[in-house]
Amino acid sequence: MRVRLALALLLAALGAEPSFALDKKNVTGCEGVEVSPELRLSACQNILVAPWMREGTAAWAFAGLGIALIDLGDYPLAIVHFEESLHMRETYADALNGRGAAKLYMNDPTGAIPDFEAAIAKDKDNVLYFYNLAIARARGR
Repeated sequence: MRVRLALALLLAALGAEPSFALDKKNVTGCEGVEVSPELRLSACQNILVAPWMREGTAAWAFAGLGIALIDLGDYPLAIVHFEESLHMRETYADALNGRGAAKLYMNDPTGAIPDFEAAIAKDKDNVLYFYNLAIARARGR
């Protein structure tokens, strides 16, 4: 730990850039605001390999990957990433909602309903979860 700190201080004093700079080119876009699915995919993957990445950040990034994959039409792989996110943070409502959405796109409304209900149980203020639940229930009839 001390060696890393000393090295980091030395590199900073010399004006060196870290090997994975926290700049907008590397990670911005994982949140998905007005970016292409490909950019979101790349940004979330960059977060997952970043040396500063922690479990909570990884859960968020895996959910971001899932959303990008939904946008690209790869629903089975999206589910894999949402499940990885939930493995790290089982109460992550956005990942529950995302997994439900992927199931809904795969014409599995009865499989999606429990995910939307679980997301609502974790976050009763997000109207999108209620909307998705209503669609799943309507399609499940």
